[in-house]
Amino acid sequence: MTQMSHNRRRFLATLAAAGGAGLVNTSRSFGQEPPPETKSVRLAKVTGTCIAPQYLAEELLRLEGFTNVQYVLAEAGIGQSKAIARGDVDFSLNFAAPLVILIDAGEAISIIAGVHSGCFELFGNERIRGIADLKGKTVGVQGLGGSPHVFLAAMRLMSGLTP
Repeated sequence: MTQMSHNRRRFLATLAAAGGAGLVNTSRSFGQEPPPETKSVRLAKVTGTCIAPQYLAEELLRLEGFTNVQYVLAEAGIGQSKAIARGDVDFSLNFAAPLVILIDAGEAISIIAGVHSGCFELFGNERIRGIADLKGKTVGVQGLGGSPHVFLAAMRLMSGLTP
């Protein structure tokens, strides 16, 4: 019983302190940074749901001082990476594979935060229980150089299969 009341007291004290801090009128937060030097930002717009958080970021970017938030239409995967490399897009969420392909080819792309490692799954049937079971089989991908192709190639290399 004392452990529960001790936790309850700590919770109420923390809640009261947080509420009291909200009553203090400060025009500027202690940790707040100045507004951004640039007021515009261009984000990639692609078909797919993987970048949904990017669409939610628009309002947060406006709160940070970006007055002009634009979405630039780009192809998903490698096309989106090319738009970043060309300078058509300032920021975007993307899979690691298409970014690494272009970085490896010498394109000027900086990865500044964690990005998708991939959300692909390899489906088989009762005869295909793992990647090694693909030996001698034909596997289809949406396009060469795209994210599914790169991830399948990596899985193949990790399992020792040859093309």
